[in-house]
Amino acid sequence: ELKGSGNNSSDDVSLYKSSLLERKAMLEDQLVGIAEQPSVSFPELKTALNGLTKLGKGPLAHQLMLKFYQSHLQKRIEALLPSKSLCPETFPSTLSKIVFSVISLTIKESALIFGDNPVYTNRIVQWAEWEIEYFVRVVKENAPSSETVSALRAASIGIQASLNYCSILESQGLKLSKLLLVLLRPSIEEVLESNFRRARRVVLDMAESAECCPLSPQFASSLSAIASSSNSMLVESGMRFMHIVEVSNYII
Repeated sequence: ELKGSGNNSSDDVSLYKSSLLERKAMLEDQLVGIAEQPSVSFPELKTALNGLTKLGKGPLAHQLMLKFYQSHLQKRIEALLPSKSLCPETFPSTLSKIVFSVISLTIKESALIFGDNPVYTNRIVQWAEWEIEYFVRVVKENAPSSETVSALRAASIGIQASLNYCSILESQGLKLSKLLLVLLRPSIEEVLESNFRRARRVVLDMAESAECCPLSPQFASSLSAIASSSNSMLVESGMRFMHIVEVSNYII
């Protein structure tokens, strides 16, 4: 209207621009306030993000989206933590499912709202790497003692599940397996070394024992022919050795 009237002054145009900027700032604050509410639903968040994008605040909108999913992930992890004592061997794999599913969902929603802009894609990659580092830290803090069988099984199940999820994310253009292996390797090596020392300690303690150890029916029957031998010391030593081998296979 100002442009079409032909008799507008520079003061009118300046006043109009000032008023417009003021209202845009007010709307931006309202949309940010909606997006940062702890109880905001995703449809409400999406509406606010689209509004911010139309106002030329795409980077801010993308940052708020990542903040939303980070908070969502944090709540799910906190809800899972009480179960670590009930299911210590499956805790890492369950945790990895939560973390990687949220990362996958974030990638999909980012593409739907913001497209394939490289700036936003790079932010997603950086954010996902932070979440993987957080995931590994939570696993370390809540894992069973490294020298227990539960720790060995939990590590095996957890790393397998995590790598499977990494393969799924690769189809979405996100490669995290290398970072995951680098972060988990020290913990895996510690668990393997601790379990090896434990198994060796148990085997040596058994080998030093003077008592004859009972054998399973399978091993006992295999030695029945030798039992009639006059060399009882050889038979006893052989039975103890086979029992050590049998138990070693179980504890390792």
